[in-house]
Amino acid sequence: MLQKINPFYNNYLKGKKSNDKNKIHWTEESVQAFENSKQQLCKVTVLVHPSENAYISLMVDASDNSIGAVLQQLERGVCKPLSFYSRKLTDTQKRYSTYDRELLAAYSSVRYFKHFLEGRNFTIITDHKPLINAFRQKLDKTTPRQQRHLEYIAQFTVDVQHVPGKDNIIVPTHCHEKTNCIFNQQLITKV
Repeated sequence: MLQKINPFYNNYLKGKKSNDKNKIHWTEESVQAFENSKQQLCKVTVLVHPSENAYISLMVDASDNSIGAVLQQLERGVCKPLSFYSRKLTDTQKRYSTYDRELLAAYSSVRYFKHFLEGRNFTIITDHKPLINAFRQKLDKTTPRQQRHLEYIAQFTVDVQHVPGKDNIIVPTHCHEKTNCIFNQQLITKV
């Protein structure tokens, strides 16, 4: 359609068919797929504006290839995402241990959202249980990189909570398949 309205854009359209005379055949399956796509677009996660009185949490996760996080707020018992963060790991970072990748996810996420997190109480939520005790251990048991990451995070918070991996499903899609926004029910009752 756009090709007929303004030919100027033809060079910029990916996968455009040039001079294709074949008509598109709409089957019942095509109509159903189109309707399903429209419904899924209506259900997409919408980011909200921050509320100064809302409880804030930063849910982080790491995979073998990437790290990700969601900054979220709890408002009237409902979790609402404020922003998402994700990035690929470098080749060196891909060789980190699971603990180091999860710590890197927390560190990178706090750095990314530091303008929002400064001066606020918040919780870091992770599916990696050893990260919970990271701030209680002696620094002589950590590597210099781990010390730098832990000290930086400690400037903002030392409140780290664990949520089982199956429930940690809100980070960006290249870390996990699911992108639903959930909030740990145990944390809700603490608030």
